[in-house]
Amino acid sequence: MKESQSKLAKKPHKGGAFVKTKHQKTKLKPTPKIQNDRYWKRFGHIGTVAIYGIDDFTESLVDYAWKHPEVNIIATDPDANKLSRLNFRMGGLSFSMYRWTPLSTAEFFEYSRVRLIVVAKEFYKDALQRPNPFDTTYVTMEDL
Repeated sequence: MKESQSKLAKKPHKGGAFVKTKHQKTKLKPTPKIQNDRYWKRFGHIGTVAIYGIDDFTESLVDYAWKHPEVNIIATDPDANKLSRLNFRMGGLSFSMYRWTPLSTAEFFEYSRVRLIVVAKEFYKDALQRPNPFDTTYVTMEDL
């Protein structure tokens, strides 16, 4: 029997006979929905979601957090256009003036209001190089 035909691979045993073993599961590439669930299991008790850098994962987290009315959202992005697009979309939602806060990048780090910041993967190194006077923890959605 060929290995390609069988779902189980053959592995030699001590006595010379072959024993069938299962293949290891392959790890799937993270998706925003799966990562949102992981974030919520770990950090859902925190009442504020702080986001530095807008990408598919962080934008998905904003939408996911918006479904929970007790959560406030603070966001910034080095690219002002990305932040303004998200601000325009979030500003149209009800009660956004109470739950949505866009900040400038400097104000976001210097006057940190949270102990955990979700950073877009492309800006993670940039966030680590910034001064961190409040001992804030940085996480990326892809690495949860």
